[in-house]
Amino acid sequence: MFIQFTEIITGGLGTGSKREIVLNLNKVISFREVSKSGGGTIFETRRGDVQVTTPDREVLSMMNIITAISEDE
Repeated sequence: MFIQFTEIITGGLGTGSKREIVLNLNKVISFREVSKSGGGTIFETRRGDVQVTTPDREVLSMMNIITAISEDE
């Protein structure tokens, strides 16, 4: 299952800039909140971490909805 997010680039020359990405949730190992004060989520993948602007509670909600839909099929 794929979902579109806004990624915050955290390394290299583009540090701090944002871009739209599509993430394959089947490749996500885990995800966590960036920090208590700042919104956003960090996805852990085999190739490295991906930081997005979407709050972790919203990501959890999206993943629960997707799981429920796929179980119904």
